[in-house]
Amino acid sequence: MSFVLILSFLLFVSAITCLSTNWRSDDEVIALYEEWLVKHQKLHSSLGEKIKRFEIFKDNLRYIDEQNNYNKLNHKNFTLGLNQFADLTLDEFSSIYLGTSIEYDQIISSNPNHDGEEEDILQEGAIELPNSVDWRQKGVVFPIRNQGKCGSCWAFSAVASIETLIGIKKDPMIALSEQELVDCEKTSYGCKGGYYDNAFAYVAKNGITSGQKYPYKAEKGQCHQMEKVAKISGYRRVLRNNEKQLQSVVAQQVVSVGVKSKSRDFQHYRSGVFSGACGPRVDHAVNIVGYGSEGGVNYWIVRNSWGTNWGENGYMRIPRNSQQSGGYCGIAVQAAYPVY
Repeated sequence: MSFVLILSFLLFVSAITCLSTNWRSDDEVIALYEEWLVKHQKLHSSLGEKIKRFEIFKDNLRYIDEQNNYNKLNHKNFTLGLNQFADLTLDEFSSIYLGTSIEYDQIISSNPNHDGEEEDILQEGAIELPNSVDWRQKGVVFPIRNQGKCGSCWAFSAVASIETLIGIKKDPMIALSEQELVDCEKTSYGCKGGYYDNAFAYVAKNGITSGQKYPYKAEKGQCHQMEKVAKISGYRRVLRNNEKQLQSVVAQQVVSVGVKSKSRDFQHYRSGVFSGACGPRVDHAVNIVGYGSEGGVNYWIVRNSWGTNWGENGYMRIPRNSQQSGGYCGIAVQAAYPVY
């Protein structure tokens, strides 16, 4: 019996529910799934696994449709959509792709420049903050990368901040090695999570090589010390819960931040200024590459490491000055940035 026939039989059982909610037809859902499989090059080991993934896909699709309809009716200007995570449950998604699992106060750093207190902001009070900033437009942000099935977001966040800092300082930009951090930064846990603070400390002490010389493999391996192409002097932290100071730093360079991302809204985010559900704790490392406003709503421009099929070509906009403690989705809880 073909896969389509089997799915048609399974879906028939829930046909009454589908009809009563005026949801998508069975044929439409199956067609979307087949199209999605091709687009994301998904292969399954067995028909049973394919059907299991289809049921998860169907549930996620229903959630996306219902949430988008709710957002439209309630004038929320963000949308959800089918991306590479559409056949994963929330628990599966978080266990594979999230990698900043320790809260701010538990972060331990070997950086000699760090004394346990948040440091002074770069030039606070010395500059007038522009209304908007986007470091992508200044040619100092590399294209979006993809961490793959490895909780190495902390390494990607640290590398992105360092790369842009080097570009801002007028040195030639060099794509640096996330894999070196995954393999060699011993106070973190490789693909099981880690800390961009300690990644900064590692680069301050040891330097870092290029991504070309030490390419990314999406798994932890043996540490190799190669010729270093970049180094920083240390790092600083932004005062917790202080988005004004965070804005002051972002006006001068890209910043590493943690966010509370274990939610279906975050998992399936497609576009707009996000005002959906956040996770229960900070669990994912990203970068702020700028800020701006739209329709009277202030936002941060967030750079992720899940490839360009997620969000706004790999980016997200999160509310700025939301009046929530720690910032929206905890974005102002543990901000840090490298010092050249």
